[in-house]
Amino acid sequence: MPIPSRPIPELAREINRRQIDQCFANAHFPADRKQIVNYARDHFASEDFLAVLDSIPDKVYTNPAEIMQAIQSLGTGGRQRQA
Repeated sequence: MPIPSRPIPELAREINRRQIDQCFANAHFPADRKQIVNYARDHFASEDFLAVLDSIPDKVYTNPAEIMQAIQSLGTGGRQRQA
């Protein structure tokens, strides 16, 4: 798991829909958390971005909007995945 430079909720609040859309523009869905993190890593995402993605719930996502919703939940007090 990537080591974040700041708390996950703080980092999550800084991620916007445009960043998600750009990162996953050519990704294939549905995809689970592991596939999403690997895709982002393969496309040169920052360690902080990867740490946030690694903290979203472990489920299958059908599009980037669902990823964004999960990230927003982290930024508003949603539960962070335990390591």
